[in-house]
Amino acid sequence: MAEYSKKKFVTNMLLMTGTMLIIRIIGMISNIYFTSVIGSGSTGMYHMIFSVYGFMVTFSISGTGLAVTRLVSEIGVASGSACNSVVRKSLSICISISVATSICVCVFGEYLGKFLFNSESSSKALILLSLSLPAVSVSSVIRGYFMAARRIGTVTVGQLTEEISSVVITLYLLSYIKNTPYSYMSMIAGIAFSAIIAAVFDTVMYRINMSSTLGGNSVPHPGYRDIFSISVPVALGAYIRSALVSLENILIPGCLAASGLADALGEYGIIKGMSIPLMLFPTVFISSLANMLVPELADRRAGNKPNGIRYIASRAIELTLYFAFMAAGIFLLCHDVLSEKFYHNSKVGLYLGLLSMLVIPMYLDTVVDSMLKGLNEQVSSLRYNIIDSCIRVAFIWLIIPHKGVASYIFLLYASEVFNLCLSLRRLVRVTKLRLQPVMIMKPLFISATAYMIAACFDGDKLMQAGIFTASYIALVLINGAWMRQETL
Repeated sequence: MAEYSKKKFVTNMLLMTGTMLIIRIIGMISNIYFTSVIGSGSTGMYHMIFSVYGFMVTFSISGTGLAVTRLVSEIGVASGSACNSVVRKSLSICISISVATSICVCVFGEYLGKFLFNSESSSKALILLSLSLPAVSVSSVIRGYFMAARRIGTVTVGQLTEEISSVVITLYLLSYIKNTPYSYMSMIAGIAFSAIIAAVFDTVMYRINMSSTLGGNSVPHPGYRDIFSISVPVALGAYIRSALVSLENILIPGCLAASGLADALGEYGIIKGMSIPLMLFPTVFISSLANMLVPELADRRAGNKPNGIRYIASRAIELTLYFAFMAAGIFLLCHDVLSEKFYHNSKVGLYLGLLSMLVIPMYLDTVVDSMLKGLNEQVSSLRYNIIDSCIRVAFIWLIIPHKGVASYIFLLYASEVFNLCLSLRRLVRVTKLRLQPVMIMKPLFISATAYMIAACFDGDKLMQAGIFTASYIALVLINGAWMRQETL
């Protein structure tokens, strides 16, 4: 990267990270409160319904957001008229699909809810969520443009608006129905209406931006064929992937119950709705990096800069591994304390401890997938995700009814490592990047050393976590200074 580009990249990443940190804190605190009020059973039901909503969103967006980011990055934002043409065509595609999807869910939602969940309230939840699909697709396209234009401030303000409005709406509705079996509907309504508010904000910001950028460099306007060449392969793969994930989330409670688990839905709610959200909280830092990598790599691919691509890919992997090992060590040290502080539930701590090492492949896979999308390898990424999901569904169906929760924990690890290996292999092949063992050995050695230092201090687990974090960062900085000295 040029020096200016480096500064702009870092500034945008810090801006996105700061905003996403605020969003994630708001989301985590509200999630802790909401799940404690509605209970683990309703939390499990909410996540099953939300998984079906995820499929509806995937179908409505149909890969157009990624297509906009890629095409605008390759065209250049200076070509205002061409960029506006891409956005308008993409909006016409995804709004048409999302409206059709919404109509279908409204017509068949009652049968769908009874078939999938055997619950009348779930039908109403699906219908309510379907009304937000056109809004979600609009935000996806416009944010895709802003990401390519490096207008990160606009994207983050839109996300913050959506998160805050969701919490406010949920809190208001929950005050009326918190003691009923339908209390999770307040969270459903919060998601639906906040999506509409966010879409209005994104549309207004886009129109303001376009009023000053129309015209610009004269380049050929990409047509629907260019958009479809990116979005269709992504969409087809995403449909299958999302459907498999939805099927997986629907199957798990029933398969856990078949294994003899008394409160299968509640146990699923603890793992999926409480433990894993805590693990995902630190991904606010990783997600910012991952989102920024797509336009950066697309720009270098269009400019035929293989050395720049390899440099960015190598640095991204190194930074992600350093961060992931630190997060894993913190979760391993104080999983029980975190569960008591946030949920007052020892089972959350048990699963958080068992899954603490999962964050390493999970965080790295997030970044590698984003790099593949920026390099026009989104089809490969989706193919690997589909293979992984098929194996997961088969495992859930055949093994979990006999082996219970332990086999589900094993599945989470095996699946994540398998997916990561496939994605890394493709990234190496495309970029000709050389992965050195030292890239993983360094953070592993540093985390083990920091862990032993923290273990020498008997006392509060949070204090040990603080010592571990301080020792880890100090060792990373010492290693970085030593490497610079060696280079000199």
